[in-house]
Amino acid sequence: MFCFLVHSNTTGATSFLFTEYQYEGIFMVVFAILIFLFLGSVEGLSTKTQQCTYDVHRMCKPALATALFSTVSFLLGAITSVLSGFCRYENRHICKHNNDARSKKKCRESIYYRF
Repeated sequence: MFCFLVHSNTTGATSFLFTEYQYEGIFMVVFAILIFLFLGSVEGLSTKTQQCTYDVHRMCKPALATALFSTVSFLLGAITSVLSGFCRYENRHICKHNNDARSKKKCRESIYYRF
Protein backbone atom coordinates (compact mmCIF):
# COMPACT_ATOMS: atom_id res chain seq x y z
CA MET A 1 0.00 0.00 0.00
CA PHE A 2 2.78 2.41 0.96
CA CYS A 3 4.64 1.71 -2.28
CA PHE A 4 1.49 2.45 -4.27
CA LEU A 5 1.03 5.77 -2.43
CA VAL A 6 4.63 6.80 -3.09
CA HIS A 7 4.24 6.07 -6.80
CA SER A 8 0.89 7.90 -6.95
CA ASN A 9 2.38 10.91 -5.18
CA THR A 10 5.29 11.10 -7.64
CA THR A 11 2.98 10.74 -10.64
CA GLY A 12 0.63 13.41 -9.30
CA ALA A 13 3.49 15.83 -8.61
CA THR A 14 4.85 15.38 -12.13
CA SER A 15 1.42 15.90 -13.65
CA PHE A 16 0.87 19.04 -11.59
CA LEU A 17 4.28 20.42 -12.51
CA PHE A 18 3.77 20.03 -16.25
CA THR A 19 0.26 21.50 -16.04
CA GLU A 20 1.74 24.46 -14.17
CA TYR A 21 4.39 24.87 -16.88
CA GLN A 22 1.67 25.00 -19.53
CA TYR A 23 -0.06 27.83 -17.68
CA GLU A 24 3.25 29.62 -17.16
CA GLY A 25 3.98 29.31 -20.87
CA ILE A 26 0.66 30.93 -21.74
CA PHE A 27 1.30 33.66 -19.14
CA MET A 28 4.77 34.33 -20.56
CA VAL A 29 3.53 34.64 -24.13
CA VAL A 30 0.61 36.93 -23.21
CA PHE A 31 2.74 39.24 -21.09
CA ALA A 32 5.57 39.29 -23.63
CA ILE A 33 3.07 40.49 -26.24
CA LEU A 34 1.69 43.11 -23.83
CA ILE A 35 5.17 44.36 -22.94
CA PHE A 36 6.10 44.64 -26.60
CA LEU A 37 2.89 46.43 -27.56
CA PHE A 38 2.85 48.87 -24.65
CA LEU A 39 6.51 49.82 -24.84
CA GLY A 40 6.48 49.92 -28.63
CA SER A 41 3.35 52.05 -28.83
CA VAL A 42 4.94 54.90 -26.88
CA GLU A 43 6.18 56.42 -30.13
CA GLY A 44 4.01 54.40 -32.49
CA LEU A 45 6.52 51.57 -33.03
CA SER A 46 8.99 54.07 -34.44
CA THR A 47 12.37 53.00 -35.73
CA LYS A 48 13.93 56.45 -35.59
CA THR A 49 16.23 57.65 -32.85
CA GLN A 50 14.96 60.64 -30.94
CA GLN A 51 16.38 63.20 -28.61
CA CYS A 52 16.26 61.99 -25.02
CA THR A 53 13.94 63.90 -22.69
CA TYR A 54 16.29 63.63 -19.72
CA ASP A 55 19.44 64.72 -21.65
CA VAL A 56 19.01 66.93 -24.71
CA HIS A 57 22.58 66.26 -25.85
CA ARG A 58 22.00 62.52 -26.27
CA MET A 59 19.99 60.44 -28.71
CA CYS A 60 17.81 57.65 -27.35
CA LYS A 61 17.09 54.29 -28.95
CA PRO A 62 13.89 53.94 -30.96
CA ALA A 63 10.74 52.72 -29.24
CA LEU A 64 10.78 49.50 -31.26
CA ALA A 65 14.29 48.64 -29.99
CA THR A 66 13.29 49.33 -26.39
CA ALA A 67 10.20 47.17 -26.76
CA LEU A 68 12.16 44.35 -28.37
CA PHE A 69 14.98 44.35 -25.78
CA SER A 70 12.51 44.51 -22.88
CA THR A 71 10.45 41.64 -24.29
CA VAL A 72 13.51 39.48 -24.88
CA SER A 73 14.77 40.25 -21.35
CA PHE A 74 11.41 39.28 -19.87
CA LEU A 75 11.31 36.02 -21.81
CA LEU A 76 14.90 35.10 -20.92
CA GLY A 77 14.21 35.73 -17.24
CA ALA A 78 10.98 33.73 -17.29
CA ILE A 79 12.53 30.79 -19.18
CA THR A 80 15.54 30.76 -16.84
CA SER A 81 13.19 30.69 -13.86
CA VAL A 82 11.18 27.81 -15.29
CA LEU A 83 14.32 25.84 -16.19
CA SER A 84 15.83 26.29 -12.74
CA GLY A 85 12.59 25.10 -11.14
CA PHE A 86 12.51 22.10 -13.46
CA CYS A 87 16.16 21.23 -12.72
CA ARG A 88 15.47 21.46 -9.01
CA TYR A 89 12.47 19.16 -9.36
CA GLU A 90 14.41 16.65 -11.48
CA ASN A 91 17.31 16.64 -9.02
CA ARG A 92 14.93 16.03 -6.11
CA HIS A 93 13.13 13.38 -8.14
CA ILE A 94 16.38 11.54 -8.92
CA CYS A 95 17.44 11.60 -5.28
CA LYS A 96 13.98 10.49 -4.18
CA HIS A 97 13.95 7.74 -6.81
CA ASN A 98 17.16 6.30 -5.39
CA ASN A 99 15.57 6.33 -1.94
CA ASP A 100 12.35 4.83 -3.35
CA ALA A 101 14.27 1.81 -4.62
CA ARG A 102 15.49 1.15 -1.09
CA SER A 103 12.00 1.83 0.30
CA LYS A 104 10.40 -0.64 -2.13
CA LYS A 105 12.87 -3.29 -1.06
CA LYS A 106 12.06 -2.61 2.59
CA CYS A 107 8.32 -2.68 1.77
CA ARG A 108 8.67 -6.16 0.38
CA GLU A 109 10.73 -7.36 3.34
CA SER A 110 8.71 -6.19 6.30
CA ILE A 111 5.39 -4.61 7.21
CA TYR A 112 7.23 -2.40 9.73
CA TYR A 113 8.75 -0.24 6.98
CA ARG A 114 5.45 0.23 5.21
CA PHE A 115 4.12 2.55 7.87
